[in-house]
Amino acid sequence: MPTASDTVVSVDQPHAIRRLRIACAAVLAAVVAYWAAAVAGVPNGVLSAIFTLGVFVLVGLAWWSVRRAPVELRLFAILASLAVTLQVIGTVLWYSAFLANDREVPAPPGYWTPFLWIGLVLGVAAAWAAVRRALRLREAVLDYIIVIAAAAAVAVATVGYQLEPGLTGAAVDAAVRPVTGILMVTLVVSAALGRWWALPLPVGLFAVAQVFTALGNVMFGWLTAGAAYTDNRWTGAVWFTGVLVAMLAAAALILRVDRPIRLTREALPAVSPRALVMAALGAWTVVGGVTLYGALGGRPAALYAGIGAGVVIGLAVSLRTLSALQESRAAYRRLDEAHLSLEQVAAERDETIETLARRDVEHRATQAMLGSLLELADDRSDGQLRAHLEETADDLAQWLPQRRE
Repeated sequence: MPTASDTVVSVDQPHAIRRLRIACAAVLAAVVAYWAAAVAGVPNGVLSAIFTLGVFVLVGLAWWSVRRAPVELRLFAILASLAVTLQVIGTVLWYSAFLANDREVPAPPGYWTPFLWIGLVLGVAAAWAAVRRALRLREAVLDYIIVIAAAAAVAVATVGYQLEPGLTGAAVDAAVRPVTGILMVTLVVSAALGRWWALPLPVGLFAVAQVFTALGNVMFGWLTAGAAYTDNRWTGAVWFTGVLVAMLAAAALILRVDRPIRLTREALPAVSPRALVMAALGAWTVVGGVTLYGALGGRPAALYAGIGAGVVIGLAVSLRTLSALQESRAAYRRLDEAHLSLEQVAAERDETIETLARRDVEHRATQAMLGSLLELADDRSDGQLRAHLEETADDLAQWLPQRRE
């Protein structure tokens, strides 16, 4: 049951926004410091300790945000906190297995795998709970096809070494897990393209955090496929960036800065063509790079994956464009119907005004005629008619208060 604190914002928005900006500056400084330490060659044990501290702080902030989240974002906060908690547990279990295996990547699936996968599924559910009111399902499916085609091509290129001996559990985990993580980002981005004014700021920050998580998973798959993953220096830097951005999302919920994301000054009723073209060009660029890599590097799997993904992206972009045109046509049809209704209302208004004017003329003519007749009748009766009318009026004036009583 909602409490009074759920309906009344405890801090005013300007003050909360200022505090969130301070948190953004702190997060930016922490990201720069961590990357600088990674580049400078700080021992991996120190970086791992900082990373571990960061993820445990994130778990605490996530569950704190559940208590502070507005009612409309409470389900999102709960699912996202569960996803973060399970991801952290799975990561800790995997790293313990990594250290126990003499810093060699343990082959999945393992006892850590269910935690990672359930966390991914809950993350997708959190994204869906956050954007379900602003999301158009058909457009979201087409957006996901565009993104997943490019991501699948990259995944095939990164885990191509593991796919050569056959479809193993390690290959499936390395290829499918980043693609599933991208689904969270796609749901949020698709809602942002269509109705971004209904997208709260914490949800957008959550999507940005998942971008870094998915990028780290792709890097992990690439290094693992080439047997080059010996420490988590660079993947940890990418993941740690996502952890800090997720902290910002939790801080926005804690401070109740849930205002919509503003991408432009004016809210548009449909998808921006520029955003759709940029997304399509970005997907085609990625697929083109994968195709070129497969052709020049002698990787048939990457070559065929790039070509197939390019065809799928072309079909999805065509359907997405057709959907946007149909939406615009429907909007213009509703606008024409509204104009027609206004014209009909205006015509009815003019007809009513004309009828009232005609009735007014008739009333004035009748009043003038009756006035002349009464004056004539009063003259013929030597003023007796006016006297009788006055007496009748006085009698009515005395009779009406008695009837009221």
